[in-house]
Amino acid sequence: MADANVDREQGPASLPAPDSTAQAQAGPIGPRFPRLPVRKWFKSIRGRLKRGVKTFRKIARAGTKQLRRDVKRVSPHILKNLWLKSIRDRLKRGVKTFRKIARAGTKQLGRDAKRVSSRILKNLRHPKRPTARETAEQKAIRRARRKADAHHLKQEEKKRQYQRLQSLMEPLTTTDPPPLPPDPADVKQIAVVADMGIGNLILFQPFMRALRQRFATAEIILINFKSRGTAAHALIGDWVDRHLIFPYRKEVSQEALEAVHAEMAAMDLRPDIVAARWMQDVNILYLLRATEPRYRAGFVTSGGFVGTLDCAFNVPVTMEKHQHEVERYLLLAAALGCDTSDRHIELRIGSAAHRRASAFLTETGITDRTVICIQTGSSTIQTWKRWPLENWMALAQRLQSAGLAVVFLGSEDECEEIETTLAEAGLQGASGIVNAAGTLSLLESAAVIAQARLMVGADSSLMHVAAATGTEVVALMGPTDVDRTRPWTEHCVLIQRPCRCNTGTLFDLSIQKKMAHCNAPCMAEIQVDQVADTVFSRLRCSKGEGGKASEEGRQARQTSQTDQNGHT
Repeated sequence: MADANVDREQGPASLPAPDSTAQAQAGPIGPRFPRLPVRKWFKSIRGRLKRGVKTFRKIARAGTKQLRRDVKRVSPHILKNLWLKSIRDRLKRGVKTFRKIARAGTKQLGRDAKRVSSRILKNLRHPKRPTARETAEQKAIRRARRKADAHHLKQEEKKRQYQRLQSLMEPLTTTDPPPLPPDPADVKQIAVVADMGIGNLILFQPFMRALRQRFATAEIILINFKSRGTAAHALIGDWVDRHLIFPYRKEVSQEALEAVHAEMAAMDLRPDIVAARWMQDVNILYLLRATEPRYRAGFVTSGGFVGTLDCAFNVPVTMEKHQHEVERYLLLAAALGCDTSDRHIELRIGSAAHRRASAFLTETGITDRTVICIQTGSSTIQTWKRWPLENWMALAQRLQSAGLAVVFLGSEDECEEIETTLAEAGLQGASGIVNAAGTLSLLESAAVIAQARLMVGADSSLMHVAAATGTEVVALMGPTDVDRTRPWTEHCVLIQRPCRCNTGTLFDLSIQKKMAHCNAPCMAEIQVDQVADTVFSRLRCSKGEGGKASEEGRQARQTSQTDQNGHT
């Protein structure tokens, strides 16, 4: 019993020392936890490093501190379960127990030693030489040199890409220009490049209508390089026979041209005319080279637009600065001999979309109120067009307090953002405020707008949809060219503040980059009271004077009721 008490007081320190065999198996670090032969291990390094005793002591101190910390961390974990056993059992097991502890501890310490030693040796092999602190002027010089080098590399890459473009474009520049305008009897197939958003597709309608009237017997094929097939079919599908989507390619190479040629041949694409809008890239050049049409119509450098494929078009079209998109597209139609007198835009919604929109308004219980539609978002690559969401919620609250119904429309990406902001403003679930973003399709949203009294939104797709349905528009215009992108209707009110980023054109890519970094102060300066007063003023005007916008709104609602009965 006395021996047991002595052992209990001594604790783990009374464990028997390992034999020489166990110590040899434990490795150079050794199993003695508190004290490790680190110096003996580092002496072998001293001769190879040739750094003398001073360097060796630095290594020893750094390694010993790290290894001792690891020993303190590892040993309680290993001895936790062993300490619960009786001292008698531990004394009986003796060397066997200690060898287990030594092996477990040695593995962990060996891993830590390798990590510490590699870190120390790395610093000794590549020592950080003390350098003088850079002054502000030296830092500016170094940044300027780095920026200049990056700009030089970028310019060199642009030169190489331009040379590759010129080599691909050379066969097109040697052909003789065809007689103009083209004879409709000789044109069997027309390819139209319409890689654009929803708003531009609506503004593209007069061009497509004029093209169909001129070439009534030709097959018109709409070509996209991105997945905008649903929107294109809904907006301009009446004048299109086929719609093809090709993968978007960024590289400029002969291999890519051969791949496009194989794709065009597989789809039986042999157009006599290829018409492209003002946006140019290498995919249009691939299309022109692969199909080799007789007439290659497209916009060239003019009106603030700098083209890269001017030599590829044998029917060049020039445009003016601050010219509306509809008028620019019709210039392209006029170059092909089309009649451009019909300039109106329209949107054929259909009876199914009208029924779905009416059912949605009935479910929300706002059919007995005057409906105001709001779109808060814009294109994800043109965020400078957006008005702050807090202002939209304040406007919705003002309209709701006046007895109006507010319907938020938009895409699925905007739904969650609107819900969060409504909750923060305390308007979630409020009577007369409905969030339909992401719930309705494009045509269903257009049907809701057609039955509404007014549409309020930024420079976005639904602004042009409202103009096509005949609903009056209150548009919040950001740092964009209003003359070029305004709604194509007489019944609209534009609200815009001056901005230093508004240069009047978006063709230059460097201007786009500047506007991408712009926080849109012009949009933030538009006051909620100003927008609300404009909405109330337009409502009083259309109600009291019985203006043209009110009449067209009633006609649109009558058309929707007729469509619900099945008579389109």
